[in-house]
Amino acid sequence: KKTTTKKKTTTKKTTITKKKTTTKTTTTTTTTPSAVKTPDIANYGLTAQISSSTDFCLFLPSSPGGKADNNGKVDQDAIAKSEKSAVAFCLKPSAKAPGARTLPTGFIETAHFYKNTTAGYIQVTGKFNPAAYELSTNDEGGQYDDHGKGSPPNSICYGYNYYVSLIEPSNPDYCIRCCNSYEDCHAGRSTYGCRRVV
Repeated sequence: KKTTTKKKTTTKKTTITKKKTTTKTTTTTTTTPSAVKTPDIANYGLTAQISSSTDFCLFLPSSPGGKADNNGKVDQDAIAKSEKSAVAFCLKPSAKAPGARTLPTGFIETAHFYKNTTAGYIQVTGKFNPAAYELSTNDEGGQYDDHGKGSPPNSICYGYNYYVSLIEPSNPDYCIRCCNSYEDCHAGRSTYGCRRVV
């Protein structure tokens, strides 16, 4: 006689309770308006700023008369040749222009400050003494601006989207304008000089 024994199977129900963990993340975002350019490490020594007729910056060759790049001799084209290697020089130290050098004593002879709050630009124009930085009076000058990759690259004007600056030792005129709109800082007119560009 065959006996079949059925084994009774018992399933134990296991309940796993997961402890719910809630993580709260708080993000603080500081937004800088698009019209404000502020310097970072890439702009060290390449940031101009304009605050008044006695507190502003310009771009110049890194050595007097461009001599460091011309075998120790004053370069008659120092401004144009330094368009990709110029550095910022200011009348006085400014937190808005980190790494900028100080303009030589007697370099600025006149300074005319103008601010157009409606259009959103600020500028300084005037006459300078080329001899104070060993610039040749035969140097017809050149233009510095931040259009494209920049001349010099990474250069900016603190608080503005654009800038354009001309240094003309043969006149001797200088000008710098910082703008929120490209239309107010045209970079394609350098041959016209300060009188037409700013």
